[in-house]
This record gives sequence, C-alpha cells and structure tokens, in this order.
Amino acid sequence: MRFFIYSLIVAAMALPGCALADTDLICAGGFIGITYVGESGVPTRPIDVEMKIHLTDTGGTVTLPPQMAFHSAPTRPFTEVKYSDEAITASVRLDWVNKMVFNIDRVTGYITVAVPPYQFNGTCQKYDPATVAKKF
Repeated sequence: MRFFIYSLIVAAMALPGCALADTDLICAGGFIGITYVGESGVPTRPIDVEMKIHLTDTGGTVTLPPQMAFHSAPTRPFTEVKYSDEAITASVRLDWVNKMVFNIDRVTGYITVAVPPYQFNGTCQKYDPATVAKKF
C-alpha cells in the first residue's frame, strides 16, 4: 500500500508542464483604481505599469510597481501558488487584511491581478535576467 501511494505522489510530481523551475516573467499592462464619489465607484484611467515575477517549483516572488505596493515592500513572496497546464494562480499578502490574487494564462500570457477596488490587466513574457539585452 505504501508503495502504491508513493508511486502516485511521484507520478503527480512528474506531470509535464505543471510546475516551473526558475522562470522569470515581465508583465506590462494597465493598473485601474476606483475613485468613490458618494456611494458609486468611478473607474480611473489606467496607469501603465510593469511588474517582474520570479516563479519556482515551490512558490516565487513578485516585484510590484510603487502604484501597486500600497506602502509595503515592493518585492513580496507568493503564497498559495497553484500550477496547472492552463494557468498559474497565486496570492500575495500585502498586510493582514489585503491580499492580491494573480491569475496568469499559460497559453496567452494574459495576467489579471485583483485587490479590490483595484485591478491590473496585462500580458507576461518570459525573459532571462542574465542574458536580456539592456535598453540603455
């Protein structure tokens, strides 16, 4: 019985395409906030921002732009990371109340980040920080 359970665990860990070993992404898009006027919310104009994501088999980190860091450290560890063939979902705890939820489509690279009443939508591309060509 133990051998059978061990075999299932090893087989699940060997599923192709589920986990990522040291993958770096750069994600660019628009950050939208909500301005409250009375009792109704009015979306603000999107602000162009980008973030860097480093994924590992056991989690990873995200470096947030100042507009999304909300007075916390810009580089935060992921919690609750889940990999599938289609998507990556993860959370980042900003403080004891606020949590960002990341959803990345692994086929299209489309990313959404929600931390009500704010939202980030954009696209991610893989890059290698050691070999990427510098713009300047």
